[in-house]
Amino acid sequence: MIEFMMTRKLFVWLPVILCMVVIFAFSSQSGEVSNDLSKELTQEIVLSRDDGQRDAVNIVNLNFIVRKVAHFALYFLLGLTIINALTVSGVVMSRSVIAGLLLCILFAFSDELHQMLIPGRDARWQDVLIDSLGAFAGIILYRLGVAVWFYRKTMPDTR
Repeated sequence: MIEFMMTRKLFVWLPVILCMVVIFAFSSQSGEVSNDLSKELTQEIVLSRDDGQRDAVNIVNLNFIVRKVAHFALYFLLGLTIINALTVSGVVMSRSVIAGLLLCILFAFSDELHQMLIPGRDARWQDVLIDSLGAFAGIILYRLGVAVWFYRKTMPDTR
């Protein structure tokens, strides 16, 4: 039984590691490769419009938004996976929220420092802020989900 619990605790950290590896891989791309990838996605978004307004879209602004939404989304997932791993590992919820957010902020900060070593990339404090907000949103959503689950579980069935 103890072995199962230890395996389960280790297993819940795999998504955290996977998120970090994906973020690190994206950050390891040169500025040119990274920009080309986001431009391709931006073009797909524009081409998917059926309202006849494709020409009215400012590609540069939309590409900027796509890049920042990607930051937010990746760290949203990181926040979700970290808070889950901490909770399953037995960290009290209030501490797991703080620890999870701090881990995400530290990772975001280290990721921006890492980008300074990549050709065509640089570090931006704004990206750390966006990353941190994404992580915070993921952590809060998890916390709300747990609260709703416990509420439903403890409420008497009135049917």
